[in-house]
Amino acid sequence: MALGIYGIIAMVFIITALIIQALLYRTKNEAANGIFIVNMVFGVVFAYITFSSLPSNFIGQKILTIVWAIIAVAGLLLKLKDKKFMMISKIMLSVAIIGSLVQLFM
Repeated sequence: MALGIYGIIAMVFIITALIIQALLYRTKNEAANGIFIVNMVFGVVFAYITFSSLPSNFIGQKILTIVWAIIAVAGLLLKLKDKKFMMISKIMLSVAIIGSLVQLFM
């Protein structure tokens, strides 16, 4: 029973990540800032879920998870600093979300 629920949650995470990533690269209007923030929040949430699911003696993997969260926050800060780094910050968010998801399901 528990593995079935885990499978459903995994599919929801993957579908949500795909949708917000597609919206991140498609929007050019006022909603772009909101979608960007939603991506950053999901990146941090996925990193937190991955961090909390690891045993306490997996220090190297926990540090990697913290790096994914830092990349997501750095992408937001880079976007807020200057608009010319918009594409780089989008790529940083994508790397953070994909990295957290891959680490969570491996």
